[in-house]
Amino acid sequence: MRQHLIFALFVLILIGLVGFLIEFVLLPNNRHLPRDTYLMGWVGYPYNHIDDTDLNSIGLTGDTPETHLSADTVRILTLGGSAIFNRRFTERFKQALSLRTNHPVEVVGAAYRGHTTRSSVIKHDFFSPGFRFDYLIFYHGINDTWANNVDPGEFQADYRHLDAWYRRNWILDNSILARDLYNRFFYRKPERKEGKSAFKSVESFRTNLEHIVRRALDHGTVPILVTFATCVPETYTLKRFLAGEAGYNNPERYDPQPIEGWGPKNLVLQGIRKHNRVTQEVAVKFGVPLLDASVVFGSDPFDFGDVCHFSEPGTDRFAGLLAGFSFRN
Repeated sequence: MRQHLIFALFVLILIGLVGFLIEFVLLPNNRHLPRDTYLMGWVGYPYNHIDDTDLNSIGLTGDTPETHLSADTVRILTLGGSAIFNRRFTERFKQALSLRTNHPVEVVGAAYRGHTTRSSVIKHDFFSPGFRFDYLIFYHGINDTWANNVDPGEFQADYRHLDAWYRRNWILDNSILARDLYNRFFYRKPERKEGKSAFKSVESFRTNLEHIVRRALDHGTVPILVTFATCVPETYTLKRFLAGEAGYNNPERYDPQPIEGWGPKNLVLQGIRKHNRVTQEVAVKFGVPLLDASVVFGSDPFDFGDVCHFSEPGTDRFAGLLAGFSFRN
């Protein structure tokens, strides 16, 4: 009996050691990211190159944040999707900021293609306890409309129906092995149903934005909320867009996305307007700065490469507009 207990204990210790090596040595090395950054789930591969945009050592754009920051350095965190990721936006935004101040400037570009407000909650919660940010730029509006393309019974307020990484709990947030097993074998993505849950995203958008604003204010960060600018010419059709004849300023065909990729055109545009209204309401509720880019920026096709991504001149214009607004607040 004693020998059996000793053997069982030995087996348990062996299993524990193997599990430890897999969890803390083998899997982290294969992911090429710091353990906590990988488990956060919303970054790219370090030093990757996406079109013309370079990722840094933690899979984001711009500066890699350090815990210690000199008192005169201004650090800004950007949260959004591809509209403020594409065309080296972080780099160009930092250049525009540097023209408006004598202080050193750091921009941590946490915006990424396809990201929603839920992604931004997860990223902001990851960064906010340990890093000082003077400003936070929030620019969302279109990607949350993706969440509406499921049957109402499949819609989840935390958007877990969109992506396995949106499912969060203590085990998944702390174990690479558990996360990999869940993402690969246990997650089921529901069938896409165009616009069937129209506008259910609005309350999720509000919940996520209010969470970010509260956390930012608690940490002494000034959140700057920006409504989402779009452009859909009257002559727009999917056929004309695919033929490059919709009137946008995108001769190089840089990441062109038809609005139908987010859902039915009218529902997507209505969803963006509803999200923008939430952004305005939250700014008023918390008394934080609001840049109404959907009005100020306008909808001139010269500034856009598609419905929401900026053209080359549009990127410079938006970066300058945002930089000038930031240093007035």
